[in-house]
This record gives sequence, structure tokens and C-alpha cells, in this order.
Amino acid sequence: MQTKIRRTNPSDSIYLDRVYALIEPEMKAGLIAQKTKQEIAQEIKTSQAFFAFNCDGIVGYISIKIWQSCIELMTIVVDPCLRKKGIGTRLAQKAMHLVQGISKGQEIMALPNKNSAGIVHKLGFITSYKSAMPNELRQGCQGCPEEHQFPACHCDTLVWPNGQVIIQSLDMSDTSTVQQVAQFYCQVWQEPPWLEFFWKPEKVYQQILNYQQHQYYKWLVAKTSGQVVGFAASFVPYQDKISQVIPGVSYEGKAIGYAAEMAVNSELRLQGWGTKLFDLMLQDLKQSGSELVLGRTKAVGMEKILQQAGFVQTTLHMPGDPERFYWQKVM
Repeated sequence: MQTKIRRTNPSDSIYLDRVYALIEPEMKAGLIAQKTKQEIAQEIKTSQAFFAFNCDGIVGYISIKIWQSCIELMTIVVDPCLRKKGIGTRLAQKAMHLVQGISKGQEIMALPNKNSAGIVHKLGFITSYKSAMPNELRQGCQGCPEEHQFPACHCDTLVWPNGQVIIQSLDMSDTSTVQQVAQFYCQVWQEPPWLEFFWKPEKVYQQILNYQQHQYYKWLVAKTSGQVVGFAASFVPYQDKISQVIPGVSYEGKAIGYAAEMAVNSELRLQGWGTKLFDLMLQDLKQSGSELVLGRTKAVGMEKILQQAGFVQTTLHMPGDPERFYWQKVM
């Protein structure tokens, strides 16, 4: 039974009920975002959707959503009886061809579920850090049964690379990326005002792996074209370890978060990537229950990011480096 794919047009409104019948079970199961018949009718009328059909009628559907900050590939649904036959992949390929033709530099994103994740990955999309999702796209999650569980919900957040800077959570099993972070770490700290030439990639690589022994330690990495161009690391130290983080200081009774490391490639500085990485780091620390976040720096650019985030400089400085002051923020 041959299945064909074509883009919708205004006259296809006659198929609205069939499309809705195809999508409704997925919405009830919480696998795709809620849509009204009116919203689906608008997608069909404005040709922002594609049908898969055969002699039995409409058996597949996909649509796109043009946001200000991105274009979303959405609502990938195929008749359950016809899955695993390549229909979803063909629908997604057609939609991607359309999106690439109308994109004006926006990110191309998808929030697939367990049924559609494989399809989107086949197109070359890669996993992005869910908390980095644009706010307007996040608002589109309204009505999802797992809306209040974000970011621990079922959808993945995938981005079409295409030279974009993508923020991801560092996977410690991804040896290549961990090695890149270690090399970039050494490169950055050799720059002014640090001038720390004693770091070696092998030592940093092992240090990153050892960091995972903390109760809560998280690395975020910014990548473009597969290369690491930025990172941010934070952790929640055990109460009896806080004196090792800031010697001689006690914060008993407070849940402490520590903004440990952050750097961005010199070519990407002053473009907001440092601020974005830092904001995501703070979100992670807040979700971990941190009531007070600490950090230290002597870099002018980092001081500006801290000030913008509401941090206050303390009178304490790092032992042996009187220019590197500690900063703090009550969450």
C-alpha cells in the first residue's frame, strides 16, 4: 500500500476531523502538546503542515510552528498500525526542507517524545540542554500533563546544529567532549588575568571525573560544530566540606551552592553566551535546593555577569590571591 506525502493547502480543511482523530490519542496520552481543532485547522490552511496518506486516507501528520526565536518541528504522528515503516521520517524530511527554506537565522528545534525521538535524531538533530529552551517555546508546553515537572518531563529538547552554539549537559561517558573541556580549560586559564600555565589537560581530565564524587556536581558545555566553546560547572558541597571551598568560613544552616567554573571562547565573548551559561548554572543550583550561591573571580567580565545576576562582593578573598574576591547571592 503506497503512502504519499504532500504539503497541506486551504482546501484540505475537509480532512480536519481525520487529522484530529489521529492526534487526539497522542494528546490524551500526554505525548504531544495540546492543540485545539482551530489551531490544527490554521496549520492546514496556512500550509504549515504535511499529510501522509494512502487509499485509506490520512495516516500521518506533521506541522511546524514559527516562533520569534526559533522554528519548531512539531506534532509528528503516524497511524499506530503503520509505524516503523519510514512514514514519520519522510514527513520530517519534507518539513525540514520547508523550514530550511524559510528560516531567517532562527534555531530549528524539536521536542520529540518516545515515538518520534528516533525520527528527529535521524535528521541530524542533537540533544540540547532542556532548561535552555526559549521561553516562548516553553510557554507552548501549557496543557501538557507533565508541565509542572519541567525539566524532568518526557520530552527531549533537540536542536538542528547548523553552526549554532548549543548548550548541553556534559556526559561523562563522552570521552571526546570531556577531553575537549579539559583542553579548553587549560587554554582559558592561561589568558589574563589568570596566567595559570601549570594546568595540564590530563590532570584536568582526571579532575573533572573526580569532581563527580561530590554530592551534586554539574557541568554545562557550549558547543558549535562539535567543538567545545564554553563551559560552566557548579556543585553543592557537603556542609562539612564548605570550609574547604572557602577556608575559615562557616555557613551552617544554609544550603550552599557553589559556582565553580565558567569560561567562553574569546571569539564568542560579549555575545551573551557567558550570561546564558551562568543563568542556567544558577537555575540548576536553585533546583538543587541551594539557598545561597557563592563564587569567586577577579576577571572584569565575570564581575559584570555576577553583578547583573544580583551577586554582592564580600570582603573575603581567595588565600594567596588578594585580587580574587568571593561573591554571594541569596536565592
